Amino acid sequence: MSIKRTLHCMVIILMLAMVAMISSSHYFIGKIQAVINASQLVYRVEADMLALRKDEKDFLARRDMKYKESFDSSFSQFHADLQALNLSLANADISFDSLPTLKSITSEYNRIFNEVVLVQQKIGLNNNSGIINSLRNAAHELETQINFIDDAQLRVQLLLLRRQEKDFMLQRQNKYADAFTKRLKHMQHHLLLPEYAAVRTNLTPVLAQYQESFNLFVSLSHQQGLTDNQGLIGELRSSIKRTESLLAEEASQLKSQISQAQDEARSFLLMLGIGITIIISSLVIYFASRISGRLSQVTKIMNDISHGDGDLCVRLDTKGNDEIAELGLAFNTFVGKIHSTVNVVANSVLQLASTTEEMSVVMEQAKTGAFKQQQDISQIAVVMEEMNASVQEVKQSTTQADNAAEHA
Repeated sequence: MSIKRTLHCMVIILMLAMVAMISSSHYFIGKIQAVINASQLVYRVEADMLALRKDEKDFLARRDMKYKESFDSSFSQFHADLQALNLSLANADISFDSLPTLKSITSEYNRIFNEVVLVQQKIGLNNNSGIINSLRNAAHELETQINFIDDAQLRVQLLLLRRQEKDFMLQRQNKYADAFTKRLKHMQHHLLLPEYAAVRTNLTPVLAQYQESFNLFVSLSHQQGLTDNQGLIGELRSSIKRTESLLAEEASQLKSQISQAQDEARSFLLMLGIGITIIISSLVIYFASRISGRLSQVTKIMNDISHGDGDLCVRLDTKGNDEIAELGLAFNTFVGKIHSTVNVVANSVLQLASTTEEMSVVMEQAKTGAFKQQQDISQIAVVMEEMNASVQEVKQSTTQADNAAEHA
């Protein structure tokens, strides 16, 4: 594989690794965010349950419908937060199998509370509503008529009845209701005396109305619950106890699972980062060492050629299908050509040396011949000088002869 393709592969691997890391990071960051949201929603659900309990107790203590409205609002918020918690847990891959059970129990708690509110409305939210108002009106009517006839015994018996009535309202015990019934029957028997014949017709229906209102108050009080373990109040306490127990158990498990999911996500991201780093580092080191080893071999051989004995028979490794193999092939071709040229030049030099040696011999022979010719020329010159001297002598003799002839 060529270096260019190798580098391209490295880039592709790096990009794929980064994409995998970014995708995984995005997934686990989303999961961690969902876990954090779920953790916050768990606390919100617990706070919603506390708000429900607060509104419940406020209503039972103050008998004000605004607390019923606040309870309904808190209950709606509780179910909305439960649904949001279920969604966040699903996004965080955490199961919430007890959600249907929790919804069922809280719905039962809401139903019982609404029944308690309905019964309380029948009993009366204050002294001017419900059966309490009817009871008070009947008692006041009875008291008015007894005061009108001005009978001390009836007044005493009425006071005893009111006392039993108040004791039952405050103590919420059956013995006071039983005492009220006995006292009322005693008063009814007392009205049968002949001296009450004139007022019996007016007092009997009022007394019956008073008894009916009290009995209805007692019945509704039993239905609501005389103690925290009886009636609707007892069912309400049992329901809220099961709800709080289940919610506390689930909240504890969810918090544990949420913490575990956070740790797993962090550990996975850490291991993923370390794994990708190791893979990328290994690839970089492998490819770098592979390229560096081939380049080092080329560098060493070139240094040997340039600084060593200049052996042109050295060849680079041409194995592989990369640029270094192509470089080695080109280098080997280049060195081969140089080697061929050097061989040709060497042969030419040898031929030139042989020719030069032959020329040296010829030159030596020519030099010897020239020296001999020079000697011959010197001898010829001497002879010529001698001949010249002889010619001069002849000329002079001729001149003298001519002069002698003229004088003769």
